[in-house]
Amino acid sequence: MGILETVIIFLYRISFLRRILLPGLKLLNRNKLDADSLRRVFAQYHDIKIDKFTYGGCFDHQKIAPGTIIGKYSSIASGVYVIASNHDTSHISTHPFLFKPHLGVVSEDNRKKGHVEIGNDVWIGTNAIILPSASVIGDGAVVAAGAVVTKDVPPYAIVAGVPAQIVRFRFCPETIELLLSSQWWWWSPNEVFQNWKSFMNEGEFRELVGKIEHQTDLDRSEIDGSN
Repeated sequence: MGILETVIIFLYRISFLRRILLPGLKLLNRNKLDADSLRRVFAQYHDIKIDKFTYGGCFDHQKIAPGTIIGKYSSIASGVYVIASNHDTSHISTHPFLFKPHLGVVSEDNRKKGHVEIGNDVWIGTNAIILPSASVIGDGAVVAAGAVVTKDVPPYAIVAGVPAQIVRFRFCPETIELLLSSQWWWWSPNEVFQNWKSFMNEGEFRELVGKIEHQTDLDRSEIDGSN
C-alpha cells in the first residue's frame, strides 16, 4: 500500500471528507484485482463486506445497502442497487416523514431492514435491483441487467425480468454439485490464476479439482505424519 493510499485511509475516518477521498481511493485501486484498501474502507465505514477479487459497482455505498455481504470473485455492474428497506405500505401514509429523522418529525427509523448476502462468483448485470424481500443470491448465480429480484436466487440460476424469474440454470445438477463442493473460490490465488484455462472448459476443470484435492490430501498426510 502506497503512502497516498495510507493517508486517504487515515483521513477517511472524517465523515465530511469521504465524498472527496473515495474517488481518489477508487482511482488508486483501478485495475487492481485485490483492491484491499477499498474493501477495508467499505467494511469499516459503510458496513458493506466485499470479499477478495469481487469488483465493480459494489464499491458504491449510495446504492449498496449497509449490512450487505458479497463473496469472492463476483462481478457487480454499474447501477446495481441493493435495497435494505422499503416505504411501509401498512401505514396510513408511505411518506418518508414517518421514517426519516432528518425531516424533523420522527426521532428514528423504525422500519425493518433486510440484509442481503451475495455469494461467490455471482454476476449481477447493469441496473439490476435487489429488494429487501430477497436475502440470498446463491453462488454462481447470474442476475440479468434490469432485473428486479424479489426473492432468493438459487446457486447457479440465471434470473431475469420484473419480477426476476429463473430462466435456466447454468449447468446440470451434477456439475453444480461439483462446483459447490469444490468451493474453488477458497483456493489460493495461484491455484486459480495459474490454471485459468481450466476455468473455460468443464472437463478440464473436473481434472483440476481432482488434482487439487489429491494435493490437499497429500499435504494433510505430511502434516499428520510430522505430528
